[in-house]
Amino acid sequence: MQAYAGTEHPLGKVNRSEVGSFQRLGLDADDEVTQWEELSEEMDAAESALRI
Repeated sequence: MQAYAGTEHPLGKVNRSEVGSFQRLGLDADDEVTQWEELSEEMDAAESALRI
């Protein structure tokens, strides 16, 4: 959706604050870059912890 933001593409018109996955993850749809970076770091740490 981020790639289509501000375009005429149907995904560019989605109100991200109403997207269930954003709500379930507790993400602020307006501040996606910072949150995705933090989430990516957490996912990397979890992946590393699962490697034995």
